[in-house]
Amino acid sequence: MRLAGQTLPQAIRNYLSKSDLARFEQSELDLDTWLKNEFKQCNAKTRDGKQCQGRAINGTNKCKNHGGKSTGPKTKEGRRRSLAGLKQYQNNPENIPD
Repeated sequence: MRLAGQTLPQAIRNYLSKSDLARFEQSELDLDTWLKNEFKQCNAKTRDGKQCQGRAINGTNKCKNHGGKSTGPKTKEGRRRSLAGLKQYQNNPENIPD
């Protein structure tokens, strides 16, 4: 629980956007808890075995580079367009499965 009148350190204030600052001011959480909730870190591993430093997209545990954004085409038309870009279907578009 945040104490009344508790302010953010200037270094953190410079890092956060105005909308982030407004969300912090509206919350009743202390700074550490709020930062952990708002700025989750991507849990993917890099090639050298360290954790990715990217910010996870809301609702996922991955950043935009590790698959947190897209889940692929959902409609039949979208799947068809996606497959049409593959080399194996470019010469024979009638072979694209439905």
